[in-house]
Amino acid sequence: MSLNKELVKKLRAKTDAGIKDCNNALKESKNNLEKALEWLRLKGVTSAKKKSHRMTKEGVITIFNANNQAVLLELNAETDFVCKSKKFLKLASKLAETAHQHNAESVSDLLNYSIDGIKINEYISEHIAIIGENIILKRIKLIKSENGQLYSYIHGKNSDDSGSIVTIVDISGNNLPEVQKLAQQLSMHITATKPIALNISDLDRKVIEKEKQILSIQVEQEGKPQNIAKKIVEGKMNKFYENVVLMEQTFVMDSKIKIKNLDRDMKNRYGNTISGFTRFEVGENLDD
Repeated sequence: MSLNKELVKKLRAKTDAGIKDCNNALKESKNNLEKALEWLRLKGVTSAKKKSHRMTKEGVITIFNANNQAVLLELNAETDFVCKSKKFLKLASKLAETAHQHNAESVSDLLNYSIDGIKINEYISEHIAIIGENIILKRIKLIKSENGQLYSYIHGKNSDDSGSIVTIVDISGNNLPEVQKLAQQLSMHITATKPIALNISDLDRKVIEKEKQILSIQVEQEGKPQNIAKKIVEGKMNKFYENVVLMEQTFVMDSKIKIKNLDRDMKNRYGNTISGFTRFEVGENLDD
């Protein structure tokens, strides 16, 4: 029996179910739309549309890293229980692998592709129906290393490639065992300290000016003389840089060493330098 494309279209509009599920429903119901709807309800597929409006506060960060190129991906669901399930973690891994395969740099970019012949958004909808919770593909980042290696650290592991925080550090130069060890430590450091820039020069000027303005107002309210107030603001800005700039931070594994000195020593000994980093944490505010 041939399938009616118009019926498939109507069934999808009513249920938001995937094409595969709609085809199966119409086949089982012999192209009877009402019976197909009933079939989908019995299978739990029609609930996907209703679930799409539920809040998704839990999730995982998944990494796919190969050939000096990595993808970081955040996939969200409603409960921590589901996010630790094999089906959800397999979905996250499959999405990350597909993004890596196609060099996808954003969610909208990835949605142009398919998995097993099914469009990504439909593939996710089918998993919503199977898993029983709303699932949101929140963000994707494609990271490439031009002259080195990408090293990663997964915090709060749920699987070999997923956790609550995943950090990637890009280190130029050779992949020596000593460098691998340092890269692991640096990844753990970044995971703990949450820097937002590699160097001071990489910080958005608006961020710097806003911080200076806030600090200046605070010092002014304390009634300090202008010449002293300027030095106080400079000192506080240095503290600010130590909080948000990787190279200005103190190494968490040795409080006597700054990251910029660690980087300098690594370059002198092995010829390697820190080229960049990326840190993804589940649920973080992307506007911060």
